[in-house]
Amino acid sequence: MHRPAKIPCLLFLLLALAALGPAGAQTARLLADIHSGPPAPGERLAPEIFMPLTGGSAFFLRATPEAASLLWATDGTDAGTRSLGTFVDPRPLGTLPGLAFFLAASPDEAERSYRLWRTDGTQDGTFPLTTALTSFSGGSAVVAGRLLATLCLASTQECSLYLLDGSATGGVRLGRIPAYDFATARGNVYFFASTRSFNLWRTDSTPRGTRAIRRLRPGWTWLLTASGSRLFFMSGEESGELWTSDGTSGGTQLVRTFLESGHEFIPRVTNFLKATGDGEVTFVAARGSNFIPDLWRSDGTPRGTVRLTKFQEISGVKDLREDQIAVLGQSTLFVVDDGISGSRLWSSRGSLATTAPLVGCPGDCPELLAGTPLVPMGNRVLFAARDGEGFGLWTSDGIAAGTRLLASPCPGGCEAGPTQLTPLAGRVWFRVTFGGTDHLARTDGTAAGTVVLAPIPTAAYLDLATDGRRVFFAGTDPLDGAQPWVTDGTPGGTSRVSVLPGPAASSEPASLTSLGDRLLFTAWDGTQSALWVADASGSGASIVPGTAVAGKAGPANVTAAGGRAFFTVSRDDRGDGSAQLWRSDGTAAGTAVVADFPGRSLSDLHDFGGRLLFLATPTGDAERHIPAAWASDGTAAGTVQLFSLPDDTLAVVGLAAVGAEIYLEVDRESEVDVYRSDGTAAGTRPILRLGCCSGSHPPRFVRLGDTVYFTAINGLYRTDGTASGTTTVLTLDADGNPPIFDPSFPFALGNAVFVFAYRPNGDEGSVPALFRIDAGQPVLLASAGRANSFDFDPQVTLLGGAVFFRATDPDHGTELWRTDGTPQGTRLVADLVPGPGSSDPQGLTVAGGRLYFSAWDTYHGRELWTSDGTAAGTRLAGDVAPGAFSSAPRLLTPIAGILVFTADDGFTGREPWVLPLSPPNV
Repeated sequence: MHRPAKIPCLLFLLLALAALGPAGAQTARLLADIHSGPPAPGERLAPEIFMPLTGGSAFFLRATPEAASLLWATDGTDAGTRSLGTFVDPRPLGTLPGLAFFLAASPDEAERSYRLWRTDGTQDGTFPLTTALTSFSGGSAVVAGRLLATLCLASTQECSLYLLDGSATGGVRLGRIPAYDFATARGNVYFFASTRSFNLWRTDSTPRGTRAIRRLRPGWTWLLTASGSRLFFMSGEESGELWTSDGTSGGTQLVRTFLESGHEFIPRVTNFLKATGDGEVTFVAARGSNFIPDLWRSDGTPRGTVRLTKFQEISGVKDLREDQIAVLGQSTLFVVDDGISGSRLWSSRGSLATTAPLVGCPGDCPELLAGTPLVPMGNRVLFAARDGEGFGLWTSDGIAAGTRLLASPCPGGCEAGPTQLTPLAGRVWFRVTFGGTDHLARTDGTAAGTVVLAPIPTAAYLDLATDGRRVFFAGTDPLDGAQPWVTDGTPGGTSRVSVLPGPAASSEPASLTSLGDRLLFTAWDGTQSALWVADASGSGASIVPGTAVAGKAGPANVTAAGGRAFFTVSRDDRGDGSAQLWRSDGTAAGTAVVADFPGRSLSDLHDFGGRLLFLATPTGDAERHIPAAWASDGTAAGTVQLFSLPDDTLAVVGLAAVGAEIYLEVDRESEVDVYRSDGTAAGTRPILRLGCCSGSHPPRFVRLGDTVYFTAINGLYRTDGTASGTTTVLTLDADGNPPIFDPSFPFALGNAVFVFAYRPNGDEGSVPALFRIDAGQPVLLASAGRANSFDFDPQVTLLGGAVFFRATDPDHGTELWRTDGTPQGTRLVADLVPGPGSSDPQGLTVAGGRLYFSAWDTYHGRELWTSDGTAAGTRLAGDVAPGAFSSAPRLLTPIAGILVFTADDGFTGREPWVLPLSPPNV
């Protein structure tokens, strides 16, 4: 796949060339497409948020699964409908000829960092233009053929104004100007900027031509609006002021302070300035303690700023809407709802004396449908209303005699509508309901030109886009549901474009387990779940005979122990939560049921000296669900209960096999205990009583020599396996407090024990950090996480005498680190997303003498990376989903000579992939 020639970071950051990997690096390939084909009909995705790519016939739309969104483009044909990638919360921003801009986050970023993206309707042409944004505000505008927008970058913690042409490097920074409320007049773009005071600015698209026009008094400043060659805006204190500007400092003047007339501006009421003529605006001001809305009109002079209405408090009028105001010649037509007689047309000829309800329409004036806009069409307006005959589309020229029913578009009468009137491509489009179904209809302003086109899904808004000739929308039919449709405005020229396949079918591979030169894993092929096997050739996978179960609830929890794999199968058909324990070596002969566990579930499978250690817990209607520890050698006779737990046990946390011993934390009704067991009932005993509560992380147990170290609640402990030999490691202060708190993820390196824990950090609260423990005292090696974040997981991994882990600091974000156990040997390995942005490494795994992990960067999305522990030796290992899209590798599992992982390339869904391992020096 072709990528942009340069990394799309808009003047911000460049990735190291080493990230592209050395020549001759191995290529990841699909192991097997186990669940191929389209998803089930119920998984198809309905299109929404259509947006034009101006200057062409392509559009993009969004189809929404649970948490992310698939971006699509279409040229109006099935062959020309294509997926552009998966995003979180895409928000359209603006368009340039042939381009659309949107804000979105990658679904595989842990921190959900939003970026600015562009698309030309192709996958190659869809990529991010920025690094992570802390925020976006103020909208956008087009000036000199480029998009003007304010971007707040996480890397600089600054908000600046940029001009974008949509190319990877085509960004011009106009200055550190947090701009908002853009309006275009006199060939320039005007805006407000939150600098030392609220200022009115303008730009001609050059840095030199970007400057402040007028410093404004403190207070609210909003609703910048262009009307002809003039600007209007609101400013001042809470009472509010109307200002106007000709684009110069001297020509920026106060028009009127509305407190003088007993009115004030509040955003709930005064939320628009509507351009209703060349150099004129119409707006609403609030009056009295109940904020009665009044309509005003201004030509930019105090004398020409007049009130058009004076509603009484008892009138019930609460709101006047911008889209319900229209100017026809010398008349201003607007809609008033007094809460009693419904929505009615009013008219004004520019003064309070000439403002009155419209009466005397032929056949009586209609009641407008709630919320219907007044849509200008030539020298008339269209609106939806009802009269004694039912619902219909009406038209008015601003006087009663010229207000009449245009058409009743529904055969046999409309059950609801017309609603959501939308002017587009020279016509007005709207929604009507008849026969229990919503339909798209359109009008050219005549009765003959008002037609119903196609059924559409029920929605809160009418979602349309046009290329100037055709209109794209979400249509529906009984077979395929909501899909993209296109129309030329005639019933015969209205048809479905394509059937969106939804997300690619995925086999959901899980429990990847290495068994010598074989790999075992579970997967679903769309009909049945089974245990699958692959060999070190990486050339394919097959079902282990006898393990297939209809539906998704099949084999699970595959765990290697003693040269064989064990797995569990839930027997939902029995209705009592029963489970079976199975064993397999990947062959039919070596696969069999080991034992039945009626009325019990199985969990926490571990290798225990060549046997399988697991918990069996009663299910169903049992009064207490007390787990018991079991072990199995793979035979029925060798599958035995080791020990049970106290009757008041609520949960078992942190079960671990440490050599020939078992350690676990038991949460009981009145206390929390740590137990040690030698695998017999007699050799099972509590070694530490912790009081009332568990810690924020599960306990972890690690052996160093003859001593086992573990974390629990707020302490680090060591034990020789007896209660008397179990003591705290950390030296307490005079008040009995440890020097660090909530230690977790302990590990041993050389002759020392290390732990991640939280340390006080002044006003920032607490920060997780890595410590070496020397004689009961912590030695700080490095900060490791964000302040006050208690979900930190360093993913500690040992390789070649060093420990690798993921850590976060303010200068580098979350990246890959390493330590040799000394402060000077604890350092960042590589800053894959330079600056405070994060690559967020996950799934650290050792294979072929190197470290492999998934990480995110702007250029590749979340993909597979590898490292030898140096910055130069840290590189991309495989770009499975081409370009900036993410395959999100997971479950990295090495077997002889290959690394197997699951990934989604955007075409096959999540399936198993394989990467041949290079020699360690490559």
